[in-house]
Amino acid sequence: MASSSDSEDDSFMVVDQEETVLDGTMEQDEEPQPVLEVEETRHNRSMSELPEEVLEYILSFLSPYQEHKTAALVCKQWYRLIKGVAHQCYHGFIKAVQEGNIQWESRTYPYPGTPITQRFSHSACYYDANQSMYVFGGCTQSSCNAAFNDLWRLDLNSKEWIRPLASGSYPSPKAGATLVVYKDLLVLFGGWTRPSPYPLHQPERFFDEIHTYSPSKNWWNCIVTTHGPPPMAGHSSCVIDDKMIVFGGSLGSRQM
Repeated sequence: MASSSDSEDDSFMVVDQEETVLDGTMEQDEEPQPVLEVEETRHNRSMSELPEEVLEYILSFLSPYQEHKTAALVCKQWYRLIKGVAHQCYHGFIKAVQEGNIQWESRTYPYPGTPITQRFSHSACYYDANQSMYVFGGCTQSSCNAAFNDLWRLDLNSKEWIRPLASGSYPSPKAGATLVVYKDLLVLFGGWTRPSPYPLHQPERFFDEIHTYSPSKNWWNCIVTTHGPPPMAGHSSCVIDDKMIVFGGSLGSRQM
């Protein structure tokens, strides 16, 4: 009898354990749904709940071209943080230049379309309105050093080379000119070109031409000036207020 009662007790114990397990399983089946909802809500609110120091660090990895402007449109907080990031980028670059900590890196992109041909002594400048770099002219690397008068635009957002087929009074093929931005125009001044191989012993030709290019109208215009500098190349130019300042350069036989 004792053995029988022991077995019965054991059987009841097993049943009790199974019921407990089943009850636990049912309880576990009933609870996950609210937990999942809480986790999903936390995930959806994660960006807005980040500390500003963390969010500002994340935004610092954006491109300073179109991505900064796009992110600034999200909300007032992002607009304020993007202004701070842009300020840090600018002053960080100035400090790196002053301390000599600038490092050049060669970048290779899968350019769509036809890229610009190899050249040297070309003119280039940055145009903020369409966030592009414009390149004009330059020389080939062949023995004759033939000059170009083509214009190219590198879209710094898409990394795509585009050749604007402009109209108007096109500049002569040249190298060593300067290209600067004035309001909504690009100003091209000076430059030089090698003569054709024949006839022999022709001197190099230097220019004092001034041309302006309008990116919005895709139009070249030749500017006639008086009392300007002599024909030159290899000089430096910059725009201050409504004036273009020219310094140095070469006249061929002598330096300025």
